[in-house]
Amino acid sequence: MRSSIALYDALADDYDAHFDVPHRHAYDELSWRSVAARLGSPTPGRPLVDAGCGVGRWAERLIALGHEVVGIEQAPRMIDAARAR
Repeated sequence: MRSSIALYDALADDYDAHFDVPHRHAYDELSWRSVAARLGSPTPGRPLVDAGCGVGRWAERLIALGHEVVGIEQAPRMIDAARAR
């Protein structure tokens, strides 16, 4: 299996724009609603792990819900974008 680091590094600068396309936006929104519904209320002191957090799109949403979030990402440019966010 080939590493996807180079691919995601190349996508990092414009990654959010990929979700402006209607079918990707719909898929992302349906996925988010499903995850958010299963999370329930935040539990103080119990962080969530966002594995493959990319540029931090969902981490940002999770934080807005009151969760503590630890993001894990392998692509350095995605990490840079998440930190800048």
